[in-house]
Amino acid sequence: LTEPGTPMLKQRHRLAMAIISIALAAIVPAACDFGLLGPSGSGVIEATLVSPYGAEGAAVLELTGGVALGVVASEYGDTFYEHHGDTTRAVIVLDEAGSIRFTVRTEDIGKLPTVTVIQVAGGDNRLRADVSGYEVEFVRHEDLGTALQRRAP
Repeated sequence: LTEPGTPMLKQRHRLAMAIISIALAAIVPAACDFGLLGPSGSGVIEATLVSPYGAEGAAVLELTGGVALGVVASEYGDTFYEHHGDTTRAVIVLDEAGSIRFTVRTEDIGKLPTVTVIQVAGGDNRLRADVSGYEVEFVRHEDLGTALQRRAP
């Protein structure tokens, strides 16, 4: 047996680290090629505002980051948005009180924006006094062309 710190033990440690490094260098690109590290490429991010109060009427949200955010839309009412650098401010006004859902076009669905809830109005059109309990859930939808390119041999 060798004692810790001896040349033989150090040499084995270096060899083990080299083998691990080579294995990781081969695995990570393969994982990217097969989409194992998550979705990427252009597409749409679907966002849902999770309310601690129930049905909502409208919301003002600020999205920061992401990659080249584009059109913000909602099927359930009117949507207004404006881009300033890497920040997008969106206003969603529902036709009927319910869950606030909207989509955001992006060039990379793998990089989600950070969403800050600025203000929310309930189904009775009164502003909520506290917006700290809200969360936003995301679902990513990759463009078909991007998905096919990533999976092509």
